[in-house]
Amino acid sequence: MRFLFFIYCFLLFLPINLVATELNKFEVLLIDEKRCFLSNGIPNHKTGIFPNKGNPNFISHQEINICVPRYPKKASSNTKIKGIMGIALNGILFRPATAGFGTQKLLENIVVMATK
Repeated sequence: MRFLFFIYCFLLFLPINLVATELNKFEVLLIDEKRCFLSNGIPNHKTGIFPNKGNPNFISHQEINICVPRYPKKASSNTKIKGIMGIALNGILFRPATAGFGTQKLLENIVVMATK
């Protein structure tokens, strides 16, 4: 029991941010024939505590600058998705197979947003 109390006190005074403290920044720009997404990768909602047992990473600032064709064209054949497969309306990237999974409600919201 003393050990747990020691751990609690240590974490209480640990000078590390375990949740996102920076504000979300997200911008969409039209540059020539490209649609560009600029983001700092910080969610615009409350987050869980990271790192944790299932994810050893901290939430930290990123420089996200992704451009795609302004007028995409349908490919003649299907290709397997590798790397980033999308970007949310708050600037957070969708990366398959990175332990970033959501609840059913979250998945329903993604589908609704994608169809708007």
